[in-house]
Amino acid sequence: MRAVLILTLALAPSVKASEASARSTRVVGSPAFCMGRALPHLRRPISSRCPLRPSAVVAEAAPTLDCALHRKSSRISKSHLISESKNRKRSESLDVNHVLHGLELGRGLRYQSQHPSSPRAAHLEKPALRGMLTMLHAAALSVIMEPESRRELEFSSSQIEKVRQEVSTTYESGEKHLTVLSHLFANHLTSGDYSCKSVVTADAAGNRFTLSQSIPAESLRSGADSFSLADQQLRELRFDATSDKEDATWSATQMVDHSLEFEAHKHNQFGVHRIIAHARSSNDYWRLISDGLFGIDLPDQSAASHEPSTMYTIKIVVEDADHAAVLQRNLRNFYWNDKELREHGAPVDFATRRLDLLEQSESGHRCSTFNWLDTLISVQVQTLDEHYEESEMAHAKQREDSAHRRELLAERFAAESQLFRFSRELLQWIGDASPESPPPSCASIGVTICNS
Repeated sequence: MRAVLILTLALAPSVKASEASARSTRVVGSPAFCMGRALPHLRRPISSRCPLRPSAVVAEAAPTLDCALHRKSSRISKSHLISESKNRKRSESLDVNHVLHGLELGRGLRYQSQHPSSPRAAHLEKPALRGMLTMLHAAALSVIMEPESRRELEFSSSQIEKVRQEVSTTYESGEKHLTVLSHLFANHLTSGDYSCKSVVTADAAGNRFTLSQSIPAESLRSGADSFSLADQQLRELRFDATSDKEDATWSATQMVDHSLEFEAHKHNQFGVHRIIAHARSSNDYWRLISDGLFGIDLPDQSAASHEPSTMYTIKIVVEDADHAAVLQRNLRNFYWNDKELREHGAPVDFATRRLDLLEQSESGHRCSTFNWLDTLISVQVQTLDEHYEESEMAHAKQREDSAHRRELLAERFAAESQLFRFSRELLQWIGDASPESPPPSCASIGVTICNS
């Protein structure tokens, strides 16, 4: 009835304004007041001193009634929007998790959703290698998203040869950069009062032994690196494991490990006793590259997490924990002038005067990762007590045990994930295989080599 009266009033413009105002107050005032108790923000008092035109009464009443009639549907719409917003946030959270942590493959293994996955991986990969890994990464992601699909990777023989040469050159230059940087550290930290020796661990007919040889500073300045110096020691060496001198069986030696050691001759302000430069085997280069495509979540592998995740390591041995803490904090501020760089055979450039710090741990193993001349080098600061507890032979055995554990872990992942097995096999094939051997493949990814 009230709605009819309002409609009639709106269609009767001849009614006097005062009568219209009175009627509108009676007609509209009642529903507006009742609605106002439920929806206070919609209530609007109507004053007789400010009369409304009939059309204005309709305009006032219409949205008020409309809000009342559609209140329930608005509540449903709002609930729908909230639910939709939560679903969108959950989806975005999953996307962010995939980007940050990779795609789950099960049993603690993830596949990185981005490539390269870190600055460390980016430095390991030069242009030709990165192009090949980008193709492998895209094919693997496609297989993960569509398990039933099959992808074909096609490489040219010249492309593979270029990658091999690139990795070999990168490893050799990394050895030289390691030698130069450790020499710079030794000169700076000991004020030039030090001696250097090359240490090599070798194996002959199952017999392991260690040799050391003094190295003059001039040899280092002329461009010799740790590997070439170790290889020089073993080049003419033969080993006889028999006790019969007449029927001696001479065996060639095989290098197991090598390093450079700089020893301070007297006390210095940094408390430095020794500096050791060590490079991992070239075979580890391919393993680091392959493992960079994956993420591993294993809480029981805490001991292995302390192993430097770069190919090259410089260990600085100091007197005590106080000297170690001070040196660790000041590593990022080291500076070499142009004269020091020239004397040690380093290029004189803004990038060589300082170390580019990427990571640093303030406690525990005091390990920092630097980029120097586009080579990632880990610098670890140790006290004398820590160093003696970790004797060289024990450290070599520890590295072997760690490598053995890694291989057992890799075998487990290879048995559970075809992508992990295929990625490792493909990269090892690129690094080691002869041109006649066929490339590896898996159920989801095939490899074709074309001649060009």
